[in-house]
Amino acid sequence: MILGAVVMMLVVEATFVMRTAGMVLLLAVAPLALMCHATPQTEGIAYLWWRALGACLGIQFAQAVVFLALM
Repeated sequence: MILGAVVMMLVVEATFVMRTAGMVLLLAVAPLALMCHATPQTEGIAYLWWRALGACLGIQFAQAVVFLALM
């Protein structure tokens, strides 16, 4: 049981670090990504940025819900 708890803790920590790094990267490219809404040829890049941002925020919300459910 303790080994399982340690492994789950490490997985949560790793996803937290990756999600934080992803959010920093997404925030760094945000101005460029939002400028891509200006032309139809680059609209896909802007939508990709929105989907990635939503995924980062959605994962955080889902982990919080699961954590509260397990408590």
